[in-house]
Amino acid sequence: MEELLEVVADEVGSLGVETRACRGAFPDEHDDEVFVVVPHEYFVLTSEEMYPRSELLDRTIAFCVEHPGNATFETSARWAAELGGAVDINRDGAEELARRGIAAVRFRLGYSRRWDRWYGNSRRPRPYDVTYLGTTDVRRDFLLGSQARALSKLRAKLLIPPHEQMTDPRPDFLMGVVKHEHLASSKVLLNLHRGASTSLEWVRVLEAMCNGCVVVSEQSTDFDPLVPGVHLAFARPAAVVPVAAALLRAPERLREMQVRAYNCCATELSMAPSAVRLVELAESLLGHRPSPPALTPPRAAPAEPAPIVPEPPPPRSGLPEHVAWVAGVPAPVRAELARTHARALVSCEVEVADRSSSDAEAAPVDAIVSCGRDDAGLVSTLGGLARQEVATRVLVGKASVGGDGLGVAHGRVRNRLLADVVAPAVLVIQPGQELLPGALRRLCAPLDSDPGLAVAYGMMFDPDSGELWNALPAEPERLARRAYLFAPMLVRTEVLTELGGFDEDPSLISYEDQAFWLRLTSAGHRAALVPEIVGIGPHTEPTVFAPSTWMPEDTAEALGRATHA
Repeated sequence: MEELLEVVADEVGSLGVETRACRGAFPDEHDDEVFVVVPHEYFVLTSEEMYPRSELLDRTIAFCVEHPGNATFETSARWAAELGGAVDINRDGAEELARRGIAAVRFRLGYSRRWDRWYGNSRRPRPYDVTYLGTTDVRRDFLLGSQARALSKLRAKLLIPPHEQMTDPRPDFLMGVVKHEHLASSKVLLNLHRGASTSLEWVRVLEAMCNGCVVVSEQSTDFDPLVPGVHLAFARPAAVVPVAAALLRAPERLREMQVRAYNCCATELSMAPSAVRLVELAESLLGHRPSPPALTPPRAAPAEPAPIVPEPPPPRSGLPEHVAWVAGVPAPVRAELARTHARALVSCEVEVADRSSSDAEAAPVDAIVSCGRDDAGLVSTLGGLARQEVATRVLVGKASVGGDGLGVAHGRVRNRLLADVVAPAVLVIQPGQELLPGALRRLCAPLDSDPGLAVAYGMMFDPDSGELWNALPAEPERLARRAYLFAPMLVRTEVLTELGGFDEDPSLISYEDQAFWLRLTSAGHRAALVPEIVGIGPHTEPTVFAPSTWMPEDTAEALGRATHA
């Protein structure tokens, strides 16, 4: 929102009107100044001590950006009724405010030179096929996850930060020039609505179009003067990825939409008229209305850019012919794997102690799979590994069940398997978690490029719950509050050795991954979130970590010991 107000101030300043940006409290009183705030954020993040006098609020304009149907719109509407004036960037927002008796001037967004990183550099490469920039939302996450298999065939970057106020960049939240450079490096932007809204997300769409990134959005309202099929593409919510893939297979069509959308922004969508109306509203709050400033002509569109040349996909080696599945795979599972993945399976009978084969030494990754009381999901997990392009040895262990009915912690089973690991990296994965094709290559890439990185992991989709998980960066403060990172994860073997493997305390049954992440981050190791959906399946641990409320006392104490070990 701060970036958006900077763009608005730039447009108002180009009209010859003096503007300044302030953070925090309202500045010292100036009778000739009017204040503009984004209400759903400013008044949530500040206190009344920062705007103590009602006469200041009478000279404040609410700059509304949220759509009806979302809780943040209700916050905006509540404050807009208290302030001297209001503008809204969305037609549905302005109409809903008017229905509630709040007069809101429509501020139509358009081209901004602050957003444009493509002008004069139209030949720059675009390494990403698709990108997605949107805060987490149950509906959005489900729509992305349900199209994960189609996404896995594209070079994608999905940035899905939590829906909370952020003032600094994060691995999953880009700001300013970095965000616009990324859009100028992407061919297609996927756009999905949040909550109950159906209006086009104008800020995100315009930022993409100003950087030559073609927008593929679910069906929207309030998109005038953009023309579907000319400036952007609309699709059913469950088909945005296939439509994007079809455009990527037609580079000439993609180039045509790219150029037309950019030229429309640069020549038809000027923010100057809206900036004039904002100035007029400000003058009315001061009690006088001078003649409006002259409009500044929009910038000319650049010359037509060079065609988008489709880049060849990464080389595919086919199914690896030297994958060995080690002892521990039950006979029925071996039979099913041999039937469905015969090309990839050299042997289902390799003994754990046998390390003499060249196949074992050739694999850069050892995968360890810790089963519970049954083998449910093991076929899909091993089948997914068989389809990877990275040679992998798989070690499978099963937790025993004692006479008292208590199972052995997965940590103990994993440590038994770790004793036989010879590869430089270990993939920790659970039965029922299936890696999509190409996922292991994507997980290996950050470890290969950054020797100081300890762990790489990617997003997973659970089709049963509709949840997209493993979708947040590894942050010590957040991990101390809740468990949200689980297997699968690719860990350097030397790091696991340094940490002493996994915790075997029986109190940590179902909390083994949380204990690992707490110890890893407490030791200062870094982890990388691969911004793609790498697999499908459930996570196996609690989604909430709250020892002060309901976690068993012995489990909380064990996690405390794990953190400070």
